[in-house]
Amino acid sequence: MSPASFYGLTIREAGLILKGYDSEKKEQYYISLYSNFNAIGMALGGKGFKPINPFEIEEKKTRETSIKEREDTLNYLKEKFKKFGGGI
Repeated sequence: MSPASFYGLTIREAGLILKGYDSEKKEQYYISLYSNFNAIGMALGGKGFKPINPFEIEEKKTRETSIKEREDTLNYLKEKFKKFGGGI
């Protein structure tokens, strides 16, 4: 990118370019990570090793919790803090 075109960008355009660059770096990191993992696994893993395809990985969704579960967890943590002399 030439300096003239760089200085002609708006702040929003520059932000989008940086966001795209960061996502590209992240994607390249994961491809490299899985490539190394598969290479080491194929060399040392034996017959039981199953290679991972980095292009078919699904993102894990967070588990939804109910309000009752959250309250139970909060009460459990409050009891633990009381046990050690602290309070929330």
